[in-house]
Amino acid sequence: MSDGVRLDQYLDYACLIKTRSQAKTAIELGRVMVNGQRVKPSHVVHAGDTIMLEQEYHQRIVKVVAVLDRHVAKAQARASYEDLTPQPSEEVMEQRKLDRRLKEMWTPDTKPGKADRAKLRRIKGGG
Repeated sequence: MSDGVRLDQYLDYACLIKTRSQAKTAIELGRVMVNGQRVKPSHVVHAGDTIMLEQEYHQRIVKVVAVLDRHVAKAQARASYEDLTPQPSEEVMEQRKLDRRLKEMWTPDTKPGKADRAKLRRIKGGG
């Protein structure tokens, strides 16, 4: 453990984002904030900092407990931060369920057929 580490590296080491390059892209797009401010990927993260990540349908808020300076086991990585994210609302949960059902219906490389379109209408609440 060290005194501080780059934000993009920390997000990767703590398993909050899959890869460092994906973390760097998310930071540059403004989807990651540290202590309420937009920062660069090279920003140094210290214990006690609060990181807010915009993910698909919600914001994830974590407080850095320990700074990781290398890849570690996932259990140890999860112990390096405290998750402060509130529970998702019912609307968010319903949207996630709908998205999962829609993805299961057909593969992205095919166009929905007549039966698939009928299923879509039923799922979305249409006639």
